[in-house]
Amino acid sequence: REIVRYAKEECTVYIICSNPATVQSYLTAGGVTVDASIVFITAPYNSIWMRDYGPEAGYTNDVDSLIINDWIYNRPRPQDDVLPEVIAAQAGVPMYEMTQPPYDVVHTGGNFMCDGLGTGFSSELVLQENPDKTEAQIDAIMQQFMGINRYVKMPVLPYDGIHHIDMHMKLLDEETLLVGQYPEGVSDGPQIAANIADVVNNYQTAFGNQYKVVYVPMPPDAGGDYPSSGGDYRTFTNSIFINKTILVPIYEEQYDTTALRIYQEQLPGYNVVGIDCNAIITASGALHCITKLVYAHDPLLIAHPRLRDTYFVEDRQVIARIQHRSGIASATLYWSTSVTDPPMPYELPMTLTDPANNIWTATIPAQPAGAVVTYYIEATANSGKTQVRPITAPDGMYNYKVMEVTQAPTVNFTVSQPQVCTGVPVQFTDASAPAVTSWLWSFPGGTPATSAAPNPTVTYSTPGTYNATLTATNAIGSNTYTLTAAVTVQNFTGVAPYTENFTGGIPAAITITNTNADAITWALATGVPCNGNALKINNFDNSSTGATDLVNTQIDLTNYANASLSFDVAYAPYNTTYFDRLKVVIERCGTDEVTIYDKSGTTLATAPATTSAFTPSGCSQWRTETVSLSGFEGEVIRIKFMNISGYGNNLYLDNISIQGTYSPPVAVKVKALLQGPFVPALGNMTTNLATSGLLPLSQPFNRNPWNYSGTESMANVSQIPAGAADWVLLELRNSTNPNEILAQKAAVLLNNGVLRDATGAAPDAVTFTGIAPGANYFISVKHRNHVPVISAVPVQLPNATAYDFTLSAASAANTAQLVQVATGKFALWAGDFDANGVVSVHDFNYYTPQMGPTAQYADGDLNFDGQVNTADFDIYRNNCTRIGVNPIRY
Repeated sequence: REIVRYAKEECTVYIICSNPATVQSYLTAGGVTVDASIVFITAPYNSIWMRDYGPEAGYTNDVDSLIINDWIYNRPRPQDDVLPEVIAAQAGVPMYEMTQPPYDVVHTGGNFMCDGLGTGFSSELVLQENPDKTEAQIDAIMQQFMGINRYVKMPVLPYDGIHHIDMHMKLLDEETLLVGQYPEGVSDGPQIAANIADVVNNYQTAFGNQYKVVYVPMPPDAGGDYPSSGGDYRTFTNSIFINKTILVPIYEEQYDTTALRIYQEQLPGYNVVGIDCNAIITASGALHCITKLVYAHDPLLIAHPRLRDTYFVEDRQVIARIQHRSGIASATLYWSTSVTDPPMPYELPMTLTDPANNIWTATIPAQPAGAVVTYYIEATANSGKTQVRPITAPDGMYNYKVMEVTQAPTVNFTVSQPQVCTGVPVQFTDASAPAVTSWLWSFPGGTPATSAAPNPTVTYSTPGTYNATLTATNAIGSNTYTLTAAVTVQNFTGVAPYTENFTGGIPAAITITNTNADAITWALATGVPCNGNALKINNFDNSSTGATDLVNTQIDLTNYANASLSFDVAYAPYNTTYFDRLKVVIERCGTDEVTIYDKSGTTLATAPATTSAFTPSGCSQWRTETVSLSGFEGEVIRIKFMNISGYGNNLYLDNISIQGTYSPPVAVKVKALLQGPFVPALGNMTTNLATSGLLPLSQPFNRNPWNYSGTESMANVSQIPAGAADWVLLELRNSTNPNEILAQKAAVLLNNGVLRDATGAAPDAVTFTGIAPGANYFISVKHRNHVPVISAVPVQLPNATAYDFTLSAASAANTAQLVQVATGKFALWAGDFDANGVVSVHDFNYYTPQMGPTAQYADGDLNFDGQVNTADFDIYRNNCTRIGVNPIRY
């Protein structure tokens, strides 16, 4: 009744009921006037939760025709599920259904919010309730029907039994999230904090800004208990906007006063009304849960990122996306400033600066410190319709303050990924205030090591734990803050080949993650029929619905082809209401996660539902699952078997293995010297390129004549191997046809002639994948400015002893391929500037334009001193007419 009392003053109210006369009498008895603003729809229904099953309104082409969308209600309430059709008929609005394949989606309105600009929010309940669809398929359906281009799905909360985000979160505008906050460490507080931190750190608003988060307390119930202690799920976020009024659930004055004040501060001009929800909250719902909005038939959209308080005396640009089906005739910015007494109103015409995106702008001139600016936007469509934003204007307007800087900054910052793998970018975002004008960051162990940018991106090449320091400066002074252990860097190492049947227990290669830190998680079960030892999780006794427990293992797919994951599962649900879910998620080190398997309930089941604790009776109640891993070949991955409890029944897991063609890496050992940088007095080559900072971190053969596309590289100079002289290109060739290259890899040539991988543990070998171990191959070595060389005979690989081109001219296919540079030492001929395998006059033409500059990594630099000069020419002149054998020439 209280909802109707206030809603009828703002819009038409549709009431679904079985007996309109009874409802009318109830309203009248409570002082609510029943007039034309109240419409009764007589229809059967199962429950009051209109938010969850009611019509999902939207528009075609952003602001064109009003439509209603309908999905499959996530509760077995058939009368509720057809009410959207009834409402659509009453409103005269077409309805589109997400109820039939391939567009069928099970969903619930309390678990869906949208900013109106293409971003949707839900908990992962939407994934759990659609086990027959991938996340990508769900996203595609929501995009097609709901206009969602980005769908943010957050982990479910442990103590929220319905997993609807409207119980702890609300969009106040396009960029502001109202979020419920428990006392630290209490109930769902930690998971809410983690979810919101993920949104703030990894998603921007439609206008490219960081989301603003406003917190409102989550109060305990009348007995002082929170949900984690059995208390009611009291929330202030389950509110409902009705044009210029917002209805807020209230419970006790000691908590309500704070919540209502927060709403009033965030929504100036709105009629903020508290409605007692003590009776309904015991059923895990409030105002938002029992109402649904059907939008205006003729929308004039004004989307705007509201200006926030600032410490800077500068012009402020007002941006708005303004649309109407007839087009926009004009838009006006009305603003005033407290600098004048009384505040002087100003009127500024807005300009259509981005027609393709319907963006209009105007600029408020710089105001002095202490000023309070109020403003609103008015737009008029070609049809004559006029709209203001905020809709409460001019009674309630946006405002911002120009604050005075009185102290040096309080320094703080956020880290996008506190745990990453080597080479994965980490975003540092400044959160210092007030009025920071310059930044000095320090990232020990990172690249870059320092930065003056406000929000730098950093990578780390070596596993470890690293601090980060920021010194922020404003007009008053500077302060410094160091975040200890800001980033923990790991390097995925995996097992290959892989098979595990738990005969010897749970191996060290498998870790168990109990995310709720409760008494129930994955454990070893012995004597399981058919399989003996297996992993088991006791969902039968786990009443923490939504609790997530993981089995983790890391797999090296570097040398797999046609890879797939195989595992055995045994499961029976409790019934059609209480069942559990098993997901298999692939984590790429520090980058993203991909769900490759997702089943629950009867889809997961290998046995009939039972209300007794399930144990498989025999092999017939086990099933082998096989999932392709082809998209992850060549990578090291973490496989997560994720049990999501639904208070169902026991789940068993066994015989985990990786199937496919496994080719172990082959270590190739080779030694070669280069004539140009060889120093006879030292007996080896100079390392000047590396020590002078001239050696590139990435392989240099991705150009003519090699056109090699390999990605061999070092993350930073600290990864350059000790003694590095230069890069070379190592090739393995067919033993019966040396013209055929079977494998290539760029390698680092050390000053003693050893070839090694750019990165990796082996100090004296180059590892190849995809070649047959035990087979014979010709080996060739190519360089940027030396004549290439090929082995005299095929070599069986892997080879325990290096094939050594440095010991004898006879090691090459033609003894003239190598030059003696010292007693018992031979090297590749220098002077092949164009790397075509022939030293000729053409090389002189290639060499000449490179002369002059110093400190360069140049093909014309034969002796590696960082210069192209006569010393290099003298070497070239002496070697002119040298030629490589035919298979290795270009």
